[in-house]
Amino acid sequence: MQCSKCGAKISDSDIFCEECGTPISLLTVTPALKADGTSTIQSQSGSQITVVVRQTSGFAVASLILGIFGVFPLPVLAIIFGAVAIGAVRKTPNLKGRGMAITGICLGILWIILMVAVIVSFVVNPIQF
Repeated sequence: MQCSKCGAKISDSDIFCEECGTPISLLTVTPALKADGTSTIQSQSGSQITVVVRQTSGFAVASLILGIFGVFPLPVLAIIFGAVAIGAVRKTPNLKGRGMAITGICLGILWIILMVAVIVSFVVNPIQF
């Protein structure tokens, strides 16, 4: 292979031309993303590399958002969606979001504990009018 600027001979593993310092574009990405979450990258030398693109679980995102807002049915949904997301992340190698799902579950549990504590405090000490 030759440098496009100065014409010096360069190897396939070079990132810059040793003569003039021009950066060499080693990779061109194929724009199509396959259904299994992979994409093909081809170097100028002709070798192909398969890249796995990781996607975030929608259930994990929903679990986190529902866990942040503590209105009654939402913490329960945050726990359910978080459990579904953790199962999906465990089964699917190119899916991420386990941390968000765990955070959503924890926030949902905290909101439920807070609601139970408030209800118990009102039962034990009712407001006198």
